Amino acid sequence: SSSLVPLYIATFVIGIGLWWLAALFAGNRLIPTPLEVVLNGWEGALDGSLWSNTWASLARVFTGFALGVLLAIPAGFLMGWYRLARGLFEPWIQFFRTVPPLALIPLVIVIIGIGEDARVFVEANEFDRILTRAGAQGLNATTTNGSTIYFVELPSNRTELWFALEADRLLNPVFREYYSERDVVTEERRMRVETSPGGVLYEAHLAAAFTMHPYGVPVVGYMADLEVLSRSDVETYYRRFYGPNNAVVAIVGDIDPDRVERWARDYLGPIPGGETPDAVTAVEPKQLGERRVVVEWDAEPALRIGWHVPAGVHDDAPALAILTSLLTGGRTSRLHRRLVIEDQIAGGVFSSLGPGSRYPQLLQIDTSPLAPHTTEELERAIYEEIARLASDGPAPNELERVRNQIAAGSIRRMQSHLGLAFQLAESVSLFGDWTETFRFSAQLRAVTADDVQRMARLYLTQQNRTVATLVKKDGS
Repeated sequence: SSSLVPLYIATFVIGIGLWWLAALFAGNRLIPTPLEVVLNGWEGALDGSLWSNTWASLARVFTGFALGVLLAIPAGFLMGWYRLARGLFEPWIQFFRTVPPLALIPLVIVIIGIGEDARVFVEANEFDRILTRAGAQGLNATTTNGSTIYFVELPSNRTELWFALEADRLLNPVFREYYSERDVVTEERRMRVETSPGGVLYEAHLAAAFTMHPYGVPVVGYMADLEVLSRSDVETYYRRFYGPNNAVVAIVGDIDPDRVERWARDYLGPIPGGETPDAVTAVEPKQLGERRVVVEWDAEPALRIGWHVPAGVHDDAPALAILTSLLTGGRTSRLHRRLVIEDQIAGGVFSSLGPGSRYPQLLQIDTSPLAPHTTEELERAIYEEIARLASDGPAPNELERVRNQIAAGSIRRMQSHLGLAFQLAESVSLFGDWTETFRFSAQLRAVTADDVQRMARLYLTQQNRTVATLVKKDGS
């Protein structure tokens, strides 16, 4: 076939190159270099001894060239020239088919060939390339416990282009190079969890805290799940749920709302809706006693503490957010001042509410001791500060500090189109109302010292907490 000519030529060139390398390593007494062969032939033509010079080194030439070609076959095969390799091995393929243990060898060659043929139709990163040419930046995606989020920033006069591309992606998804992408995900999990002491501790903590609710399962799943997830599994899931009726689109910028609404109806309206995901009916039972989990690792110690608290849509959510900020929000917060500045037993301390907001969650504290201090010392200090907060409540200046932080945050979020878009989308997804994100700021400012004191007494108790500790292995 004429389409194979370039492959034969390329393989011949590789054969010559490998022949030359073989001559250099073996010495030209055993194997002549290609240049030596050419010069010998030229000198022979000049003095009339062409054939004698050539035949004199025929054995060595044949040895070198044969070695080069033999090396070129697997080299070409590894470099993607599977068709040439398959042609050269065709007689052996027929033989292997008669030997059951070796029957997989031709199958592997055929599979590699199919994969290489498919690459002709792959336009790598085409979606990103089209948007980038239109002036877009920051195209990315992330998956949380509650949703998958796609986001991008682009000029306002390219808004219709985004609708056209997104509609095509929803209606005509292409899952080429799926297994390559799956390998990327498994490698990310291996890097962030399997070989990361912090990642292992985080998963162990959530698994111990949530024995029934899906919050105890990692967002990306376990390695055993990823390794068996097929392309057809992903495509089926996508076509079931990824429809416009399950999506929230937030667009912030210099736009005409009426025109954006028309584009949304024109481009997304004709796309069939997806199935409504089943509601999570699993309810985490009330915790009746402290739970503890220990992870042994050849790493420095670390500590995670979590208390069960209501969902982000609960009436207590604003007071819990204030409580979290009072504990670790900035250098003047209670735990930072106690652990880092006064006692100097930790390098830092952090808290959060999660892993999701739609269902009951955890108020989590994360810290690590400074040597030679221990996680036990950190625990005692944390519990002492929480008990003091539950007993005396926050001071007026502490609440004022948090209120000022909230006011500053409300102004800062208006400076970022992308940040505001995130908040609007989350507000609609969680509360069904885009204005709720603004009302929540007012609710935070309305929280009183008594509200915070009640949260600490009600939720931050011993029987309601789960503690995960990372300890060094003995002898490490």
